Amino acid sequence: MSKPRKINFCLASFLYNNTQSYRDKVLVIDTRDLENFMEQSLSGSISLSYDNIKHSVPHGDGDFDLEKVTLSQLESTLMDLELERFKKRKRIYCFVLMSQASFPKDFIDYLKKLTKSEDDFLDYFQIPENPETCINEEFEKASALMAEKDSVAMGTKIFHLLQEDKVRELYIVIDGAEEFFKRYPYMDLSHHSSPNAFIRSESIIAMKLDFTFNFPNDIWDNRLFLGNYNQVFEI
Repeated sequence: MSKPRKINFCLASFLYNNTQSYRDKVLVIDTRDLENFMEQSLSGSISLSYDNIKHSVPHGDGDFDLEKVTLSQLESTLMDLELERFKKRKRIYCFVLMSQASFPKDFIDYLKKLTKSEDDFLDYFQIPENPETCINEEFEKASALMAEKDSVAMGTKIFHLLQEDKVRELYIVIDGAEEFFKRYPYMDLSHHSSPNAFIRSESIIAMKLDFTFNFPNDIWDNRLFLGNYNQVFEI
């Protein structure tokens, strides 16, 4: 007997910490509109927007039905390098970035209540398997309230397709991209005039050409932060 389907949620800091800890293994699928993706996006993320799928996947003369889209059809819209990355990394850590704005506060508060984490709210939600506390109905209600209904619908569809494909390390980001890049602007490479703009020492460049090495390792709200050498301040 298969386990009930669960929806895993995370906030901006959980996404950030994992991209830093497992940067070569994390896959981020961005379902926002292509315009938003081009303006500001996470390095290495893959864009699978509703409009692109709608115009790329054959659906005959009838109306486009997202529910009928298959995983192989999604994969057919990716370029070779994106497809290689998608197949290689989707089973390690996979995040679905669904929207520009965060989900409604009522929905996030509901998650806090379900996980009993009002006092110590960690950036990780795992919905209980108990059907009485199933999140699906509340999730659909929250999604319906959002302006970006198409991108949220696309994200939900990808999430379910990947679950059917036995992908287990899978999370929906309920903080929107706007919140993510507000908190971590340096994660958007277009934020910098050059990759070396935030590297202090030439010796560091010579020692480690991968400039993401110089980003803070972990950030936890209201908790002790331990950075690396390049976050040390002179006093």
